[in-house]
Amino acid sequence: MASLVQVEGKYKHDFDKVARVVYNRLKPGNMETVGRLEFDSTVNYLKGQSTLDVGTVEDMRKIDDPYNTYKVTGLVPGPISNPGMEALQSAISPAAGPWYYFVSINEDKTVFSVTNEEHNRNVAEYEKQRKQGQ
Repeated sequence: MASLVQVEGKYKHDFDKVARVVYNRLKPGNMETVGRLEFDSTVNYLKGQSTLDVGTVEDMRKIDDPYNTYKVTGLVPGPISNPGMEALQSAISPAAGPWYYFVSINEDKTVFSVTNEEHNRNVAEYEKQRKQGQ
């Protein structure tokens, strides 16, 4: 859990909320992601790479690997990083909240959302800002 928070939580001030997203996705009856974490970081880990462009969800679901959180439900079989103290603390004591999704827009702004529709709007904002920065 803490290793996912470490890698997915791009900025330490977001770790508590990222941890909550993990717990919410793991909840029995979760209909948003049906128990899948769907983290690009786990796909990067299994491929031994670090990129923002891991491919389409459809393509990622074809990869048969226990670290592929787009295909398997639940936690991965082992850590994907060496978590720091902040990530460990967040995994133990996450923020309270209903979020299932998040995207880091920039260093000061990570947006958390409850629905995939809301998340897609946030991703579009991220893409827009990323293109403006190039």
